[in-house]
Amino acid sequence: MSEKRDLVLTTVQGVDFDYLAPFVSSLKRTGFRGRLVVFASAMKGDAVSQLERHGVTVVSFPFISKRLREFFFWPFWPFWRRLFALNAFPEFKEKLAHVALPLFYRRHLIYLQYLRAHRLEYDRVFLTDARDVFFQADPFSWNPPPGLHLFLLDSSHTVQASQLDVNWTKNQFGRTDASRHLDKIASCAGTTFGDTEEVITYLTKMIATSLGAKNLRRVTGGDDQGVHNYLIYENLLPVVTLHPNRRSAVLTTTTMTMSEIPLNAAGLITSESGEVIPVIHQYDRLPELKQHLLGRLNDTGLKG
Repeated sequence: MSEKRDLVLTTVQGVDFDYLAPFVSSLKRTGFRGRLVVFASAMKGDAVSQLERHGVTVVSFPFISKRLREFFFWPFWPFWRRLFALNAFPEFKEKLAHVALPLFYRRHLIYLQYLRAHRLEYDRVFLTDARDVFFQADPFSWNPPPGLHLFLLDSSHTVQASQLDVNWTKNQFGRTDASRHLDKIASCAGTTFGDTEEVITYLTKMIATSLGAKNLRRVTGGDDQGVHNYLIYENLLPVVTLHPNRRSAVLTTTTMTMSEIPLNAAGLITSESGEVIPVIHQYDRLPELKQHLLGRLNDTGLKG
């Protein structure tokens, strides 16, 4: 089970309390004993107050407009990319990176800076999406061993099947032989477990790789999954375990149908071996599954 030195990190922008209520409520019901930190941009004060009343630590960060990136960074990206590649000026470069990177990439820098400042306070970390994540059990109840733990999609969801991954592998990292990776099962970047030091290593590589893109203008929301898979299949992560879908602590349901999702007598989703899966990801892609999970919250869901 979780301990006080366990940490869950997530990022949201421009959302209200109701957006996060299923995520927070389902986590709270599991008996999670660690800390949940929500990095929030453009969140109204009443939503922040509601979250804090439920034990959530809310850390605000400034919104950076896309227009600023379009004007200041994208036309001159070859220059900025060379600057980011230099070993000098780390603090200055990170300030620039907050402006240059879209939120899907910037969230990794936000996490990295937070963990650097609090690295001695936590032993285990879970980086996660918020909108489409539901907790059936304490996310640390499977007691992940040291190292980094990443989660694969179903075997049919290869790198080749994901246009995001293909774009990154072929277009952004042209020096890479993409054909070596296209038949590999893609890993989802929305859920990542690890001990604190390995997560810091992972985030450091995610940021450095993202800032080495040939052209940030060509990236779209979610393309950080391409970077994530690039690091995996180029063997750039030293201590990593890849967990198959349907047989691990995270179930990603995006390619599944409701008939493929096993339920036990209590209505909980189980793995192929019959164990309750702590984290259900992308459940909102299946309306019937969303209705089933949110229905389980009943009257015990969070209220303002």
